[in-house]
Amino acid sequence: MNAADAASRDVNRYTRYADEALTRSKIAFWFSLTLGAIGFATILAGAVMAYFASLDTSNVSGAAGVVNTSIAALLYQRSDVADKRASTWFEKAGDNLKESDNLQRALDVLELLDDADLRNRLIAMAGAKQLFPAENAKSLSEVIELKK
Repeated sequence: MNAADAASRDVNRYTRYADEALTRSKIAFWFSLTLGAIGFATILAGAVMAYFASLDTSNVSGAAGVVNTSIAALLYQRSDVADKRASTWFEKAGDNLKESDNLQRALDVLELLDDADLRNRLIAMAGAKQLFPAENAKSLSEVIELKK
């Protein structure tokens, strides 16, 4: 498997995760919107009942509206969390594409080298850099004995 295939596989995975997070976000958002509207209508009905009718009925209606609205707020918060998760997955997919594109360009340039031994060592170093991105070139070259 080459770098482009691996990157494509990873990008597909990240995109699938992001799509799943967005789907969950949409569901939570619509539930929160519906419950919020029902809660608002219930509170409004309680206020109307308090003005025109018995106070006991309006208290029950108002309390029911507050519960609905509170649940709606929690679902909206859940939707926001899912949106942030989707954004993170899309960002990872973009970073992965950029890194794989850079690696593929480097490998294409290395293919132009006539010295097969040097080319293979540099390809090994590029691969090691992908595996250990925090390491610097000097430590990687020592590990794969690039120094002569």
